Amino acid sequence: MKTRILFEELEPLMFRGPGELDPSARGVATLAQSTGWPSISTITGTILSEVMSMRGIHPSNPASEWEKFVDNYMNLLDRLAIEWIRGPYLWDETQYVRVPILLAGKALHYTFPQIIAKIITEFINKEINVWEVIKRITEYSGLPISIQKIGTALTSRDKGIKNVREGYLYAETFVSLKRNAIAVEVGSSSDDILKDLNNKPVKLGGENRFVESKLDGELPLASSLEKFNEGYVVLLSPFLMLETPKAVVNNDGIIELRYRDMQAEIIMGRIDIKGLGFAVNETKRKPILPAILEGSILKVKNCSDTLRLGLYGCLHNNLTQEESLFGRIGFGSFYVLGV
Repeated sequence: MKTRILFEELEPLMFRGPGELDPSARGVATLAQSTGWPSISTITGTILSEVMSMRGIHPSNPASEWEKFVDNYMNLLDRLAIEWIRGPYLWDETQYVRVPILLAGKALHYTFPQIIAKIITEFINKEINVWEVIKRITEYSGLPISIQKIGTALTSRDKGIKNVREGYLYAETFVSLKRNAIAVEVGSSSDDILKDLNNKPVKLGGENRFVESKLDGELPLASSLEKFNEGYVVLLSPFLMLETPKAVVNNDGIIELRYRDMQAEIIMGRIDIKGLGFAVNETKRKPILPAILEGSILKVKNCSDTLRLGLYGCLHNNLTQEESLFGRIGFGSFYVLGV
């Protein structure tokens, strides 16, 4: 079974970056800033948690080592019949896809892949340079709406009276996706494991914010990945790497990257480090790894099995167990630009 899950926001959302939001830990004037794009690990965690709760499935015993954590996660996916997750992208009310874009390595914007493909075609034909690519895409891109909330720490609550702790302020900046639904596409070996997610309010991200999850039969991403071998793509989620890649910048401003036997050109985007968050069951932080960030535009070749593994399919048979897990739960997902 292949299906798409749409998460429609019911209120502004909080996709927290790293760090604590607690005046007692951070001191005065702490800040929680929502990122502009939801992490695939957050979405995958929501899907798995909801299915486990509805089916009465309990997590494995906490893993003492990272390798055991990876094994437990793979076994959980098997138990839940989840074969792959690809995404996310935005699906607006006019039924158009929007994808993330990193402009000059900075803030995430949203735009249509068809527009990106047209601009990249001009770049391939030497009509414009990479800086003109950035300028043109900027003209068609929009930013998410930011909504700020200010609060303070309390010392006590007594009979409806709140006593404020002096000097302890916090600010939260939420994000609204302008009536765009967050979409992921899921492959399952079961015909009914995901059906309980249809028309259901679920928590997504931080601060107990709610979305409504819906299932439909549209698969614009999966249909383009089944036969994909090479071409231009935009990353929907980070491509995590277990070792530092080799990268050089050529005369056209393009990053030529080599990671084991995978070669790629980063037309626009950034290589950085990415923390994998916190393992609640294990009460431990997950590793921090180098990554090609979501919103980067790449040219890749000699890829296979990209529906199941995303960009990790370009590593062929050299995948580690960790990379197989990363690919399966949605890291390295991309949208084909079709140029």
